[in-house]
Amino acid sequence: MGKKSGIKWETEYNKYYSGEYDQEYEELRLKFERDSSSIQGTIRQDDKSMQDSIKNGKEQYEKYKKMKRIKENISKVKNIIKYRDKLEEQITEIDEALKSKKGTDIEKLEQDCEKLEEDLKVLQENERNIELKLKKKDLLDKEKSALRDELDKVQLKIQANSFEFSRIQNSIGAYKNAKNNSKSKFDKLSAEQLNGLKLDLCTKRSKCNMACKYMMQGKSWNAVEVKLDNWDKSKYTVHNNLRGKSLVQNKIRAMKAKKDELAQRKADLAVRKEKYEKKCSALANMQDTKWYQFVQRFKNWRTKRALTKELENEEEELIAEQEEIQKIEKITNKTKSKDDDFKAYLKAVAEKGMDTINKEKIAKMKEEAANKYADKYGKDENGKIINSRYNQQDGVNR
Repeated sequence: MGKKSGIKWETEYNKYYSGEYDQEYEELRLKFERDSSSIQGTIRQDDKSMQDSIKNGKEQYEKYKKMKRIKENISKVKNIIKYRDKLEEQITEIDEALKSKKGTDIEKLEQDCEKLEEDLKVLQENERNIELKLKKKDLLDKEKSALRDELDKVQLKIQANSFEFSRIQNSIGAYKNAKNNSKSKFDKLSAEQLNGLKLDLCTKRSKCNMACKYMMQGKSWNAVEVKLDNWDKSKYTVHNNLRGKSLVQNKIRAMKAKKDELAQRKADLAVRKEKYEKKCSALANMQDTKWYQFVQRFKNWRTKRALTKELENEEEELIAEQEEIQKIEKITNKTKSKDDDFKAYLKAVAEKGMDTINKEKIAKMKEEAANKYADKYGKDENGKIINSRYNQQDGVNR
């Protein structure tokens, strides 16, 4: 089981799965289950040979415990590898779909057709003008000959235009027909959609590899979940073109830092507004009986206008930044929910296997369909759904 590769954990998995380590494991198991004294007891500090013997025994015991945990994980690793291989098949299909889109630039072909139609209108107009000139009775033979030569050239260009237009139309039709008749669900998606889907599948594949790696180190599923909760895409995503290019994730990190700064700026703004209000109150109570007081009041009034504008601008800026943070947080929450769903699904795959999960999914769909029909048609005294056509279907207890 598992594909041949340079990944160390896969090499170890193949050895465990093939039974290469069975004899060594069985010898260690018998040794430590039969004789627990090999790892326990008290020894004298000056007995060097005995110390070495106990140390070696403890190392072997640790090896035995690790091998035991790995053997307990083997069935889970096997199930995840099967799921990962399905993901790799889908990624390969997407790559093929992207290649076909790259090889046939449908938008360029359609633009070429539009250009040919525009050129055809110009050529046909030239043809009409030449034919009108040829109808004139006062033309000299030399002029008629020149016009006929020009007309022949224009007509040849019209024929070439029509041939090229027909060829491109056939290519477009063949491409669309192949796309509509394609059995691959990926062929009907745009290049942008395919790249987004590929990123998602590559991430899932990388998470599968990480989970298998940890379990082949003898670690528990709890350790795998901790790693999934602190997922580092740039470390585990194998596809080079996708490594570290999650703009949303980068923006989220930047906005988290900015959120703290925003809170401090809001606090500073509140202090400044309070001082400003006190200053305005003082200005309102000032008496301008003396000239210097009037001048001072005028200066303060100009300061007030400038400060008011400054505070308004800063408030607007803070509101805009707060809205941006809320948008990013919404994306973060959606991403976290999606990651949590996958974490639960991967655990189910490891414990049950894809075949069991698919059977449970089909059974659930049939049960939901049965409940839907029951709500619509009701049940008879035997508990069967009244609609006879539905009762003829298989797979649901009615």
